[in-house]
Amino acid sequence: MGSEGPKLLLDVGGRTALEHVVRAFLAVDSVGEIVVTVPPALLRDAERAVASIPKPRAVRVGPVPGGATRQESVAIALRALTVPLPWIAVHDVARALVSPDLIRRVAEAARGCGAAIPACPVKDSVKEVAEGRVVRSVPREVLQAAQTPQIFSRDILARAHARAAEEGVQATDDAALVERTGAPIAVVPGESWNLKMTEPQDRVALAAIYGAGLAGER
Repeated sequence: MGSEGPKLLLDVGGRTALEHVVRAFLAVDSVGEIVVTVPPALLRDAERAVASIPKPRAVRVGPVPGGATRQESVAIALRALTVPLPWIAVHDVARALVSPDLIRRVAEAARGCGAAIPACPVKDSVKEVAEGRVVRSVPREVLQAAQTPQIFSRDILARAHARAAEEGVQATDDAALVERTGAPIAVVPGESWNLKMTEPQDRVALAAIYGAGLAGER
């Protein structure tokens, strides 16, 4: 996001991305604890932001210093949990408009399979490109774009992270680590408004979606 600032504290329609996400998870009755991993320099800011969020029930929301990579931060969050929860949801705060309904649907699929992710079919024509030239067209019918939250049994996720650490493997999401263990992963329909803030214009789009009331319950 460049000069826009850290994603978790960016304003999206009058609330920070962090507040949107924490509110969505607090709206799901099966959520027993929330760990927020943040850059160490932003820990106090995150603590203040979390403290201002109304909590409809007694659920600990604890910011902790994250790691150098996304993968390391997830491993830190697993160790920071204070409740022996059997299921773990991993979510990117950059997807600020995740809905409680999506969290529930992914959780239901995970309970039946052991692991589940949301994903949306790819709409664009997809090209493999090398050195500025098209190498080939990739059939989009078999492609889906993964989203978060990704939900796993605690044992499956811990095993996947342990194996990746032993082998020095890095991945862009936790599903990729779980794939390497051979565990099946269910896929449920994602949400078109569950966009990931990557560039400044994404925040504008998310604010418009939120302002139009298209992002589900809050």
